[in-house]
Amino acid sequence: MRVSDVLTLLNEKLKHHLFPPLPNQEGESQQCPLCTLGKLSLKLGKFGAFIGCSEYPTCRFTRQIGTLEEKEDSFQIGEGETGDYPKILGTDPLTQGNVTLRKGPYGFYIQLDLPDASKEKSKKPKRVALPKSASPETFTFDEAQSLLCLPRDIGEHPETKEMISAGIGRFGPYLKHQGTFTSLKKEDDVLTIGLNRAVTLLAEAALKPKKERPPLRKKK
Repeated sequence: MRVSDVLTLLNEKLKHHLFPPLPNQEGESQQCPLCTLGKLSLKLGKFGAFIGCSEYPTCRFTRQIGTLEEKEDSFQIGEGETGDYPKILGTDPLTQGNVTLRKGPYGFYIQLDLPDASKEKSKKPKRVALPKSASPETFTFDEAQSLLCLPRDIGEHPETKEMISAGIGRFGPYLKHQGTFTSLKKEDDVLTIGLNRAVTLLAEAALKPKKERPPLRKKK
């Protein structure tokens, strides 16, 4: 008997234990709580058995084996790496997609998962890095919605009349003006920084001497 046949048999025999009905719901709760499109089932990875979504790799929701009541806050990141992420913070009222808090190789970030993501695999979901000053444990849905609006326009520079915008990149919060990026300071909030403060930071950055690149060594 093939492994896939064994998993199919186990899914059928153990479904009442693996997917118990949710409160006020009849039948097994096999709908994926993350993408809402896929169906949960028993899967086998290199670290053992786990519950996974049928929409993988578009949806990477997994959880350890156990009832939903026992494991409602337990997820796996990939296979074998356990944690509380991805964590659903709420539903975006405009797209009806889940707003999730995730943990990646460069830290925590917010992601907007569109309901039709599985149909548009080429379309990447919007992602915004979590500010270093923010706490993942207490980060709220409203704060996540504000992050998803980044980059945001602050206002026109009084001298150049060109727009100054604020956002968060791989190296942290920044200002963008005339194609040039300027890092925000620790005391500045990317979500609330105003035009006057932004102009001051840009002026201070312009006064700093530019680092000269060392001359190239000539080949012998």
